[in-house]
Amino acid sequence: GLMLFSLGWISTASEPIKSSELTSDLILSLHDDSFFVIVLTALLTWLCHSSLAVVLLVVSFVSNGVVPLNIGILMVLGANVGHIMAPLLAGVKEGPLSTRIPAANLFMKVVGIFLIFPFISLVVEQISLIESDPSRVIVNFHTAFNLFVALLFIPFTHVVGKVVDKLFPEVIDRDDPSRALYLDDNALDSPTVALSSASRETLRMADLTERMLRDWMEGFKRNNEGCLARISNLDDVVDDLYTQIKHYVAKVSLSDMDEDEAHKQVQIITYATNLEHIGDIIDGSLVPLAKKKVVGNKRFSTDGFSEITEMFQMVLENTRLAQNVFLSEDVRLAHKLVEAKDKFKALEQLAAGQHMARLREGVPETLQTSSMHMDIVRDLKRINDYVTSVGYSVIDGDLRSISKEVYDEEHEADDRGE
Repeated sequence: GLMLFSLGWISTASEPIKSSELTSDLILSLHDDSFFVIVLTALLTWLCHSSLAVVLLVVSFVSNGVVPLNIGILMVLGANVGHIMAPLLAGVKEGPLSTRIPAANLFMKVVGIFLIFPFISLVVEQISLIESDPSRVIVNFHTAFNLFVALLFIPFTHVVGKVVDKLFPEVIDRDDPSRALYLDDNALDSPTVALSSASRETLRMADLTERMLRDWMEGFKRNNEGCLARISNLDDVVDDLYTQIKHYVAKVSLSDMDEDEAHKQVQIITYATNLEHIGDIIDGSLVPLAKKKVVGNKRFSTDGFSEITEMFQMVLENTRLAQNVFLSEDVRLAHKLVEAKDKFKALEQLAAGQHMARLREGVPETLQTSSMHMDIVRDLKRINDYVTSVGYSVIDGDLRSISKEVYDEEHEADDRGE
């Protein structure tokens, strides 16, 4: 309703323009320069940021006899070009990907104008046979032109797409850490190669989460706010890589995979998802706790700080072990990783008992940091659970392999009649 009201208001506000002698003189001077009419109207449309407003203005001019019908038609063509200028200029500021659509639109409209330009008189004549009202002729021509361009280019959208892709190539920042390095779309037809590429990229994620852990401990231990500030940027990178890996692995054709490859696909997604969760825990929970310690100038007891440090070191070691397990799929290492989860649980229970003992003794530092201490232990446990889960995946894959071998041996024995 507001749009219709404003367009009607434009028509009313343009009344002085219609009756102006300057307008009449300008229109008369345009009779012999069709190209300039189109360019002038395109600029006017760009200034108005609305082709519809300009078309309705032209309708008003034509219906009042200010503008001849043939000039009005040319102005409609200019309006169809001018309305693309605003999104095109905005796209240039945003980058090549944002420029492609308005550039393709401009290309198709300009081609449409060149094709229809020699036959404008004939087109106007045919439309006039259907509709005698000049204002309706303008509106119908505007509709007909856009339908013509649409029908003309529907079969060639892929061609136009390739042209604008080459004219506005994506600028890739090779130094951008959030850009995947190993995900090759050309390898998607080969599940083995594609999954191998996805595994390498997932290990990049693992390296980044390990760096986040080390930065957190440095920030927590030495009240280094610079280390804590870096973690947020690293978490954004981890999130971007996770999204790219997830979408890439989802493109790998299930129909071309064998059972082991299908298991590897699930393993990659699971490990990448766990790494993304770890990044969120560090950035969303551990970092605020460390900042709370810095801002509040909190001091942990010697024993409490030692317990947190010991648990952190175990989580860090398990993180590195998990990377080796994921890469090698070594069953022995997988069992070692699963056993490390039990060791961490035992250490956590021992630390909790010692923490309660210090509370009963009324150790001032423990009383001051008890809530923070328990939250940190909780988060380290959650991270350790995510880290060690890759061990279960490898063990599960080994059990499936053993079961398949036993199944095959039994069937071979049945075939031999044994």
